[in-house]
Amino acid sequence: MAVHEVAETEKVFESVRDLEETVLGASREWVKTIGQAMPVEMPVVRTAVKSTFDFAEAMVRAQFEFAHNVLRAVEHVTTPTSTPKKVARRPATPARVSKKAA
Repeated sequence: MAVHEVAETEKVFESVRDLEETVLGASREWVKTIGQAMPVEMPVVRTAVKSTFDFAEAMVRAQFEFAHNVLRAVEHVTTPTSTPKKVARRPATPARVSKKAA
């Protein structure tokens, strides 16, 4: 990975972390104000979160396998199977010397 790609990847992860912190803060505030009046059954929430991420993991795995299958399918087109044959050249013939030059 090139240096600029690493920097861009880090920017994305930093943005995601910032967003996560914002969501966590909002969740904490929600619990303080509404959560006490309307209790949430955490086992149900945990089960929903787990099943959602299990599904996401399965989808990512399937996409990974699909991408590799596509690469294998086109590999024979993009990768030479043998070294290219060199075209045999006729040996250079000496230049003919004209009778006038001799």
